[in-house]
Amino acid sequence: MKNCPSPREKESNMKTLTTGRLILREFRESDYDDLFEFLFQLKDDEFEGYPGITCENGRKHLEYRLNSDEYWAIELKSAGKVIGNVYCGKRNDQTREAGFIINRDYQKEGYGLEALITVMADAFARGTRVIFALCDDGNETSWRLLEKAGMRRCDDVPYESEPDSHGIYHRQGSTRRYEITESEIRTGNRLSTYKPECRDLWFRQQMMADEETMSYNRRWGGTIPFPEEYWQSWHDTWATDDQEHYYRYVIDENGTFLGEIACHLDEGINGYAADVIIHARYRGRGHGYRALELLCEAAKEKGIMVLYDNIAIDNPAIGMFISQGFYEESRTDEVIWLRKDL
Repeated sequence: MKNCPSPREKESNMKTLTTGRLILREFRESDYDDLFEFLFQLKDDEFEGYPGITCENGRKHLEYRLNSDEYWAIELKSAGKVIGNVYCGKRNDQTREAGFIINRDYQKEGYGLEALITVMADAFARGTRVIFALCDDGNETSWRLLEKAGMRRCDDVPYESEPDSHGIYHRQGSTRRYEITESEIRTGNRLSTYKPECRDLWFRQQMMADEETMSYNRRWGGTIPFPEEYWQSWHDTWATDDQEHYYRYVIDENGTFLGEIACHLDEGINGYAADVIIHARYRGRGHGYRALELLCEAAKEKGIMVLYDNIAIDNPAIGMFISQGFYEESRTDEVIWLRKDL
């Protein structure tokens, strides 16, 4: 993930942002050991390197962050440790560039996504209109995270493996450019739910039959048949709003069906199992995160105290659930069981 700003003086004091698991704040002198730890991990990184970094010369990276209001330290509440940083650099009055680094020992827990979304929301609240990010085409882990944050891919740009103003090297090749606008964030926040009529179940049939949409279910057969003759009995069970079931479509402000959210009482786990599916054609816009929020809100209104979900261990949606306050309760070689107390 590219993270190559040009120096400028700190303009104003940063406020502290908090999430369920993180504190996002300005850097302090006492953060040096934590900062050096995650920067040293990138000493020979394929995509973003800090060649020649040592405990002595590494202090310049802390000094730069101390004198800039564009770097947010990511402090993990449970450990009192800085596990990375988010960069949100001002390019003009309405545009910022985003970047992030997460300590490798704390990756795959959704911390980067949680931090990036929070910092971007703050920037938009302060008047930013566009946020963009640059990411090496081969760095799939990072650009997948950008997509999960709702950013869309724009034109790629070539670059050379030359050091930037901080001595950071980026390998030669192609860079993906991602963007998100303030208006897109507003649209995402305006997602709502719709209780489908039986005749509307054509959309669910379409989702169940779409291989890309159902790729998360590949371990258990992928697509699922949902013939029309089954719709009425299914609707009578799931769309009755009884205490054991909740089912809604997720729609945008134009009424377009985007996906589904649901939960039901599962006797096998003695609790309520969650379900969130966004059709593949609408993914990469942050809809899944808002949909999960809507499900949690609806479940709480129904008096449900705990939601569970079992997710294939290689499913990238795990980060989305973690960022929404779910935590791992158990795992097998195939699935992770997640839980959220509402």
